[in-house]
Amino acid sequence: MIRMKLLLAIFSGIVVFSACNKFEEPKDYSARDEQIILDYIAENEIEGVERDDSGLYYKIINPGEGAEIAYPYYITATYKGYLTNGTVFDQTQGGAASFYLSQVIPGWQIGIPKIAKGGEIQLFIPSALGYGNASGGLIPANSVLIFEVQVIDEELDYSEIDEQIILDYIQENNIEGVEKDESGLYYKIIEAGEGDNVPEDAIVDVLYKGYLLDGEVFDEAIEAVTFSLDNLIEGWKIGIPKVAKGGKVQLFIPSALAYGYKGAGPIAPYSVIIFEISVEDFQ
Repeated sequence: MIRMKLLLAIFSGIVVFSACNKFEEPKDYSARDEQIILDYIAENEIEGVERDDSGLYYKIINPGEGAEIAYPYYITATYKGYLTNGTVFDQTQGGAASFYLSQVIPGWQIGIPKIAKGGEIQLFIPSALGYGNASGGLIPANSVLIFEVQVIDEELDYSEIDEQIILDYIQENNIEGVEKDESGLYYKIIEAGEGDNVPEDAIVDVLYKGYLLDGEVFDEAIEAVTFSLDNLIEGWKIGIPKVAKGGKVQLFIPSALAYGYKGAGPIAPYSVIIFEISVEDFQ
């Protein structure tokens, strides 16, 4: 069976983390990380750096031309990622990488839309907007990251195509009571549950079944498994908080909020996927 993957990697060269059943309460490194970033900027005499409300610091080297990039566009870019000690942990070599903004670390999701096609930006990313308390390769846990990114090209995602696929599926299968989230996720609340809805950053115990439009089941849990919503695909992050403990929801997830251009196992690239999820408990 496939377990949900944490889609925070730019491509396979960067660490991809799997959800697991044990979670530790993360420490707040925001003040520490901000001081590290400010010290780095001062020591290297970097001018023109701005701060986003999220805590991301950035320098627009070239704004590019045209409209700023919209989330979750499909982007082709060159980049270099390094630590504050200069260690390069990833970079494009001899070409560019392509990805959905919805499938990369939050620092990129926040920073890239500040420029347009042809633009270049330097990102100073606190650990909470990077890989957090996870470590891998040359990246220690709770690391501040720096990226230099140049956007070569952008194109609209598959949202319109996916939406029509979802609407056709709903109509063909006579599914009633389906609602649309502004993200593009369609969902049906089968049971609302009792009490407060699941928080967006909750750790949840769930039963679920995931299947393709042709009915092929690609993953299923008939006994409760535990996930942190922070570590799951966007469709789950958006859909599960629609219900409370004891609730059940059916999610019709467009590819940009699922596995996008990469796919996963039997899930082909750009696939719309469906999940039926029952929330047994959360914390």
